[in-house]
Amino acid sequence: MALTLRQNFLWTSLGNVVYGGFQWGIIIILCKLGNPEMVGHYALGVSICAPIFMFAGLNLRLVQATDVNHDYTFNHYLGLRLITSSLALAAVFLIVALLGYRFLLGAVILLVGIFKLLEALSETIYGFLQRIEQMDFIGISLTLKSLLSLLAFAAALALTHRLVWAVLGLAAASALTFICYDTHRCRRMMAAAVPAPAGYRVGASWVKTLRPAWEWAVQLQLVKLSLPLGVAGMLIALTFNIPRYFIKYYLGAAELGIYSAMFQLMLAGSILMMAVGQTIQPRLARYYACRDLGAFCRLLFRGATVAALAGLAGWLFSLLWGKPILTIFYHQEYARHTACLQWVMASSIFYYLATILIFGVTAMRSFKNLLLPFAASAAAAGLSSWLLIPAFGLMGAAWALCIINLSNTVFLGLLIVFLFRQAARQT
Repeated sequence: MALTLRQNFLWTSLGNVVYGGFQWGIIIILCKLGNPEMVGHYALGVSICAPIFMFAGLNLRLVQATDVNHDYTFNHYLGLRLITSSLALAAVFLIVALLGYRFLLGAVILLVGIFKLLEALSETIYGFLQRIEQMDFIGISLTLKSLLSLLAFAAALALTHRLVWAVLGLAAASALTFICYDTHRCRRMMAAAVPAPAGYRVGASWVKTLRPAWEWAVQLQLVKLSLPLGVAGMLIALTFNIPRYFIKYYLGAAELGIYSAMFQLMLAGSILMMAVGQTIQPRLARYYACRDLGAFCRLLFRGATVAALAGLAGWLFSLLWGKPILTIFYHQEYARHTACLQWVMASSIFYYLATILIFGVTAMRSFKNLLLPFAASAAAAGLSSWLLIPAFGLMGAAWALCIINLSNTVFLGLLIVFLFRQAARQT
């Protein structure tokens, strides 16, 4: 039985809070046990892998979660995910080889890629669970993976003082969670939905449930449907990583580490936004499919209101206690950039709003229309970073982030209005 909206929100919030705490915890551990350069190297690995895996992932979880007509099976999604994720990891390896990174830095980047691949496989299971509104199991999975990964990362870094072993711990913990919990839970939920024939062996059921489908004609249709989302996801990841590329080139790995630590504070609030968006998205999709536009609009407005209030709270918090936060969680070296943090948190208002609006657009399954606004935002990121970062350093990066988030919100808001009016004319 599907959980209520409140129950799904609570479980999603739990999972996302713990997972967001894990991501922030990685940065804190690197700051406490390492140095800004080590933070910068880890951030570089994420910056290289994120756009590639976002594109390869085709945002299939969003497609799964809104597939209310069951156009494709879980096995189709799994098969496509295996193909695209493997190609993404090969692309990361090629980039590392072409750019000629030092062996240890290249190994860190490749291990981040393996971690991303394992996350992509888990996302396929999460998409299935989200569609049937069983967010409790997603919350449990994220909690287990976050705690195990953080423990493995901290232990490896403390014992070896090597980033490469710490990231290897991340990948190992993620693999353990996927094998021991995610696949088991997926099989159980599918068995509950479609009871196995009498005498059907449990082991065989497990293999059949998690066997990827290789129906190329069907998967080609799925690629055509989700490709705009993959390009849009890549543009999103690229947009927010463009300032990092400029910082690494003009300012160095240490400054990149400082910027990444402050950026992570903005992402802390996005945990709530992801919980809100993932909770309301299946219901938004049903409202839109039934052309109940009034209910769709009211639910989306509630989500956007939560986003705006969360952004304002984060900005005010940084104005009042920004320096102590940077000192306590990171180091005194980071506290010298309090003004930069305040600009980063000011931009979070628009970042959170844009997050909710993306869930609204994808609930309408208007995937192709996302390309133009995200391409415009990527262009704004490139131009603002080019103009501001070489001239103003980290403060310029914070200003560029404000421009990026504002442009995302404006473009997505205009797209929502256009799609809503188009749907209203058809009813």
